Amino acid sequence: MIKGSSVSSLLVSLDGLLVGFTGLLVNSTVLLVSFAGLLVNSAVLLVNWPLDS
Repeated sequence: MIKGSSVSSLLVSLDGLLVGFTGLLVNSTVLLVSFAGLLVNSAVLLVNWPLDS
């Protein structure tokens, strides 16, 4: 009985770790995507700026 509960608690902690890791990956991806968008916007601005003036 005790062994079974310890196994299930281990699985729960592993599940929590997996969820945390997935959240971290998602956050990193979102950060990378927004950073890439910023770079693209800057490039577009740089290209358009001489054309405007």
